[in-house]
Amino acid sequence: MDELTKGEKIVGAMSYIIFFLPFINGNKKEFNRFHANQGFLFFLTIIASNIFNNYLFPYLPTALNWIASVAVLLFIIYLFIKGISNASKGETKELPLIGRFKILNSKTGKEL
Repeated sequence: MDELTKGEKIVGAMSYIIFFLPFINGNKKEFNRFHANQGFLFFLTIIASNIFNNYLFPYLPTALNWIASVAVLLFIIYLFIKGISNASKGETKELPLIGRFKILNSKTGKEL
């Protein structure tokens, strides 16, 4: 892979906050498209965790509800830090558990 500029690394890191930023930015680098896909998976994970927290966990006993909610929150924070760290270092490592899925095509940037 060719050398990445500081701006490209910043766009990759920002993909975990605004996953579609590389597409708005018009960036054609595969690095930023990779992190846009990872950011989109992270976004979907946040939505799924909110669904679990609001609709599934309330049916658990109070102690289990609290433990499950904290575990999911810590996992979300871990994914966020890991993703931004990988992008800022210029690495294309997949996020644990969710990163292997390809929703956004890294070659064209179109949804599959």
